[in-house]
Amino acid sequence: MFSILSACLPDMKQRVLMAMTFATALISQAQPATFLRGINLNGPALKIEGHDWESGKGARNLTVTGKTFENQRVLLKPPVDAERTRMIRSSVWGNDVNVTFSAVPEGSYQIYLYVWEDNNNERFSLKVNDKVVVEAFESGSEGMWKKLGPWSAQPVAGKIKITATAASHGAANLSGIELWQGSGDIPQLAKAGFAESPRADQIAFFENKIRPVLVEHCYECHSATAKKIKGGLVLDSRAGVHKGGDTGPLLTPGDPAASLLIEAVNHLSEDTAMPPKQKLPANVIADLETWVRMGAPDPRNTEARKATPEKPLLLICGGPLTTAANALLLAPDIASRIIVFNILVTHYGYNGKDGWAAYIVAKQTRYVDWGGRGRGFWDRNSNLPN
Repeated sequence: MFSILSACLPDMKQRVLMAMTFATALISQAQPATFLRGINLNGPALKIEGHDWESGKGARNLTVTGKTFENQRVLLKPPVDAERTRMIRSSVWGNDVNVTFSAVPEGSYQIYLYVWEDNNNERFSLKVNDKVVVEAFESGSEGMWKKLGPWSAQPVAGKIKITATAASHGAANLSGIELWQGSGDIPQLAKAGFAESPRADQIAFFENKIRPVLVEHCYECHSATAKKIKGGLVLDSRAGVHKGGDTGPLLTPGDPAASLLIEAVNHLSEDTAMPPKQKLPANVIADLETWVRMGAPDPRNTEARKATPEKPLLLICGGPLTTAANALLLAPDIASRIIVFNILVTHYGYNGKDGWAAYIVAKQTRYVDWGGRGRGFWDRNSNLPN
């Protein structure tokens, strides 16, 4: 009996050990990863998203090979917060760049890598501990940047190595690295979203401060009725503002400094300056920044939907005709819920502007107009008494 138990013990020990290892793995996967180190490869120590980053110059247990480069004048696409912008635009570059963490304890880790392009597109590949994680990456045009990863890694002989390789005539720009400990989910900061249900004061701010600016300075090139929509950007609807254009999102809700719109109106670059011929007054730019900080509340496409037969939407003296027209195009069934009262329409024009909007609204809704002296107000669609 004793000999039989003795023979079984090694097998039992192995099973117990395997079970403990499996349980430990499950626990570690369930726990979120923790931020271990952030390295600004060619810049100073700074703080990003609440985490302390080290300067890559002389950092402990870190070896970096490559040439150094910095150009803080290049406009990033898309824009991002000031500290991250500073980090990205200072980099280590070359056709064989290596970053090695040493004295790394055993365990599971995850890596993010920031790369960017300061002029023309480059192609390069990326490895972690000599294993390819990205092959033939295209860096894009001037100002483009990416946060790549996360990639899983385990130290080999206490080291984790990140390598970027390109053709002899090519180069990679590596700006920063985040090293996270653990294999669980990496916590993400909650980001402000668009104000989907604007308050009354936010609607008033938009109507008084924002819509007039968009109509006067933007619609000619960035509206559904523009002869040629520039940059794929449409600003005469909320959906267009949220979507952005060919260069990416127009707004980062809650963060004017990271919004392409604010960069454009400040004329920081000739390529993105809006309006291109003359910079907006400082107070108007301040209003746009306030609007973005609010979450860019925009009542367009919602006003007409809120109308009911018992409480129709009354548009006065040319009111938000573009809003109504957009809503009608999306949901023609709401036409019976809108009454338009407009004494300034000429040939279905909207004070000489937005003729298409007035036409759609006049054709599909109950339309009250001014017929001149002797005739007074009249219902163009004969659905209402005079």
